[in-house]
Amino acid sequence: MIPRYVCAFLVVFGVRGISGDSLPCDFIDSVNITDGVRDSAGNIIHNNILYKPKYFRTIDYDYEHFSRKKFVAEYIRGCPCAVRLCIRMCCPYGTVFFQRKCVPTEGQLVVNVNTTLYNSNRSSEVVDLTQNQMYGFLYGKPCESVYQLDPENSPEDEWIFARYHDRRYVLWAFDEILLDWDDVLHLCTVCILTIC
Repeated sequence: MIPRYVCAFLVVFGVRGISGDSLPCDFIDSVNITDGVRDSAGNIIHNNILYKPKYFRTIDYDYEHFSRKKFVAEYIRGCPCAVRLCIRMCCPYGTVFFQRKCVPTEGQLVVNVNTTLYNSNRSSEVVDLTQNQMYGFLYGKPCESVYQLDPENSPEDEWIFARYHDRRYVLWAFDEILLDWDDVLHLCTVCILTIC
């Protein structure tokens, strides 16, 4: 009779240990925040985003090209989409979209978006999303099935970024929008994630 209790005890603790290492969000929706600053409450501040302990984990794996899992030295990943509205940039961090490919840049990322104010004037303003506390950024496309929107040639690609009172909302008919700065056109380009 005693061996049954010991077996059950080991199984329960084994499962608990495994589930404790999992991220609180999908891996593709997380970022490495190892170089963030810890505060006295155990939170981590990374790129001006405050991550409470329930929104980050120490893990020992990574994915090559978002597909092949590999084990690495432990590091901390956080879930910015759990605390902010997320925008995924098509290119990896530190690069910009230039002549249809991602190239390194030394400049500060600026994501200027023309927003429509829903008031009596229907006026608009340009907002740099990187300077707004409501938005977080993810970098790199998680699969090759990503394409750039072209609303001038394809009306179905049109999307709206609207401000309603003091809150800003992104309105679209897609699951995820990927933005990037096009240095040739000097405008923000948008990519849509299709089924991978």
